[in-house]
Amino acid sequence: MKEKARFARLVRIIVVLVILASLCLAVNVSPVSAQLATPPQVTTSRATFVETNTANLNGYLRDLGTASSVAVSFEYGITPAYGSETMPQTMYTSGSFATGIGGLIPGTTYHYRAKAVGDLEAYGSDMTFTTEGESQPEVAFSSATYGVAEGDGSATITLTLSAASLDTVMVDFDTNDGSAVAPDDYAAASGTLTFAPGSTGETFHVAIVDHSLYEMDETVNLTLSNPVNTTLGTPSTAVLTIFDDDPSPEVEIDIKPGSFPNSINPKSKGVIPVAILTTAEFDASTVDVETVRFGPAEIEAVHYALEDVDNDGDIDMILHFKIRDSGIQAGDTEAELTGQTIEGRNIHATDSVRTVPRS
Repeated sequence: MKEKARFARLVRIIVVLVILASLCLAVNVSPVSAQLATPPQVTTSRATFVETNTANLNGYLRDLGTASSVAVSFEYGITPAYGSETMPQTMYTSGSFATGIGGLIPGTTYHYRAKAVGDLEAYGSDMTFTTEGESQPEVAFSSATYGVAEGDGSATITLTLSAASLDTVMVDFDTNDGSAVAPDDYAAASGTLTFAPGSTGETFHVAIVDHSLYEMDETVNLTLSNPVNTTLGTPSTAVLTIFDDDPSPEVEIDIKPGSFPNSINPKSKGVIPVAILTTAEFDASTVDVETVRFGPAEIEAVHYALEDVDNDGDIDMILHFKIRDSGIQAGDTEAELTGQTIEGRNIHATDSVRTVPRS
């Protein structure tokens, strides 16, 4: 009996051990806790062998962090935003590293810093070097804005170099639609402008289309690109404004459209409609409603809408004004409307009225 009891206890122990082993496997118990990632440590060193177009960039990898290997490189450019990066090289231990770069601009200051990528990224401090030789001049528009009257036929655009060069300097120019559209408003222009050695100013021209009808002032965008033996200065973009030089059109208004004579009771608490009509010479939709005033009191409209008031297929503007506030008095025979277009042109028009007594 004792032997049987000992055997039963042994079986129970074995069963318990098996169950515990199964539980450990299910929860994946590990005796070693996970290690937190740490970044490498890298230092930017002084550039060496700096020449007219080349330089050596140097750095030092102080520690790999938790990574077994680290990719090191350099970021560089003419501003602290860099913009260029050298090909990464892999390091397995701490130590110095270097990379040669070329295609640099003579007499130009460059920014650079070391970069290390392991389990995390790390950067050295920003440093600078200046290439040998004279710095290249900058090419730019002579102004950020240009203007030309529509009837002048063309606009002259001037580019300038910051200093004379012994080399031939070239830069591309281009026009793009602003509110003006080619070829309806101007002739698109693009090409390469060349500065002969010693020259500091050159021009190109933009042909302008002259319309006989009144229209808003319009703009053309100008850009420079692809400099050769020079760098882009400021401004490298500009705006050409084409000023409409046609006379302001006659503006027609219709007080109480569809009614004649235009009877008004100056003491009425109601409103009076006034239509600004679109004609062959004037687009009523170009009126700046905020500037419109009506009557001797020069009151503002309480409401407006764009619709075809006179059924001629054109969109007109109709405004409503409070009669009592208009300043129209008994005996008045006409009323005046003033205002401006969106581009600031003054408008002025009158229409007849007949005042009637209060009923």
